Amino acid sequence: MKQKGQRGEALYWLDTEELGDGIHFSECLKTMSKERQRKVESCLLMKDKKLSLGAGILMDRGLSAYGLCERETMVAYGEDGKPYLPRHSHIHFNLSHSGSVVMAVFAGVETGCDIEQMQRADLALAERFFTRKEYAFIAGQQGRERQDEAFYRLWTLKESFLKTVGTGLMLPLDAFEITISPEGKIDVCGKKGGVRALNPKEFEFREYPMRGYCAAVCFWKQTGKMQDYGRWKMKELVIDATVENIEKVTEFVNEQLEQLECPMKAQMQINIAIDELFGNIAHYAYHPEVGSATVRVEVMEDPLAVTVTFIDNGVQYDPLAAQEPDTTLSAEERQIGGLGIYMVKKSMDDISYEYREGKNILKIKKNI
Repeated sequence: MKQKGQRGEALYWLDTEELGDGIHFSECLKTMSKERQRKVESCLLMKDKKLSLGAGILMDRGLSAYGLCERETMVAYGEDGKPYLPRHSHIHFNLSHSGSVVMAVFAGVETGCDIEQMQRADLALAERFFTRKEYAFIAGQQGRERQDEAFYRLWTLKESFLKTVGTGLMLPLDAFEITISPEGKIDVCGKKGGVRALNPKEFEFREYPMRGYCAAVCFWKQTGKMQDYGRWKMKELVIDATVENIEKVTEFVNEQLEQLECPMKAQMQINIAIDELFGNIAHYAYHPEVGSATVRVEVMEDPLAVTVTFIDNGVQYDPLAAQEPDTTLSAEERQIGGLGIYMVKKSMDDISYEYREGKNILKIKKNI
């Protein structure tokens, strides 16, 4: 199902029970990107496989409105895991699922959505984590059924706000307050914990009641970020570890470096490191198969520095353990190999490797 908004935003939802678990499911799965296929196949329960596939289907439908498709569109992850499209910064989207239903929202501004299957609400949870005014709104409803509805209305509205501003549950639920007037007007205001700088007029909320479910969407009508949130801390890309994707990884990292006004020399050194390190993963981590790799860009301050972390689930391999080449010898006299990682070591301010929980984790740091 699809619902179009007045300013071009679009909401999609799908009951994944419609996918079945046979031919239709398999045919839909074949149309998805390799990364989405891996996510689906990694789920143990068929219910979760359907939800993951449903998210991919809605991504594809939403992207089709922009002439794109899920299979060919790069998705990266920002701080606290919020997905975004590094090559299409004008497109904002968000996904949510509960029960058997998946929903997605696409818009031209930052947006977040949440859907919850309604059941008996935990009012003690609301009293502990919601603001006093929010809890009073719930407790003041006539009858338990209306209290449950009020709980899920507030819960989905608050979650949609958190996902819009990209903080996830790092921001306490009582750090901001959602109010619903008798006429149904929804507002947000900052309470404590670093959100006093938000302007309530910048946020628009919409609710979408469905049978047995409660859903909400938040739109951030101003493109800037709240003053108190400061500089972004982390962006993440999950991508197939192939030689062809080195260019995409470099483009993703450069996008973050340009936001930091990284000096050209440092950017070029990082680009060379990407070519060497991601190239190693592409060639050796999963050979002869293809697996995924995570590239995480983080910024540190005082002094300003950027770290790029490469993570894969391939065979254990520590490139730092290789013997360094003797640079006093001529090219003809030196043994083949080892020069690339040697150059990375010399150009970075720090480099480290560890093998943890079945993952190769290689991190480089460059002061900028």
